[in-house]
Amino acid sequence: MTREEFRKYIRENIVILDGATGTNLMAAGMPVGVCPEEWVMEHPQVILDLQKAYVDNGTNIVYAPTFTGNRIKLLEYGLQEKINEINTTLVGLSKQAVGDRALVAADMTMTGRQLFPLGDLMFEELLEVYKEQARILDEAGADVFVVETMMSLQECRAAVLAIKEVSDLPIMVTLTYNEDGRTLFGTPPETAVVVLQSLGVDAIGVNCSTGPAEMIALVEKMAEYSTCLLYTLRAHETDSYIVCRLLLEKKKKEKKKKKKHSTHEE
Repeated sequence: MTREEFRKYIRENIVILDGATGTNLMAAGMPVGVCPEEWVMEHPQVILDLQKAYVDNGTNIVYAPTFTGNRIKLLEYGLQEKINEINTTLVGLSKQAVGDRALVAADMTMTGRQLFPLGDLMFEELLEVYKEQARILDEAGADVFVVETMMSLQECRAAVLAIKEVSDLPIMVTLTYNEDGRTLFGTPPETAVVVLQSLGVDAIGVNCSTGPAEMIALVEKMAEYSTCLLYTLRAHETDSYIVCRLLLEKKKKEKKKKKKHSTHEE
């Protein structure tokens, strides 16, 4: 899917994402402490049934279970040399589960190591780590990229730049915010929006934060600074997603009305 096709799709539809995959995998028997990607590969029917159920209930985009499929995270389980097999297989399972009824997002997240100077991971090294996973996911046939549950804007930048170097697919980014309205590293939502949209991200949003109701204020703040076509709220409650989408549409109309009124006054 091209970026133009993705943006047209978003403009013309209310798009519902999946959610709570980790919770559902644990409910299906995945133990704490295992590598989720490896467990899913060993129990493929679980993800097939789960993602089919998501689509049966209205989901338009499912996340391939490649969340921690980067080399640094896989190293914790001694699986770093299987990175190609793992990511390729898991995208394939998602595509098998949904067929042509939904899009499959290549799912990426933080590595668990902190960037310098807080940690020992240099930005250039992180860029290469993300490029490796992104290249595999692109070749595996994903429809769109999603960088999610991010707490560091710098790591978001690295992931987006890496994806853009190896793929032309659309990119969605969602960050996680604390109760004070900032990420763990202190970034407010308006700063995240300005930086990420300047990098050419197609959708920016919030996930796994305090809760759907509290997320609305964050999305409102993002809407004040956004030029993007979509903000995604990935939550358990579909109604909460729709509330935020309608809220954003209302704000866009208000902006247009103010601009029109200002033009008439001149």
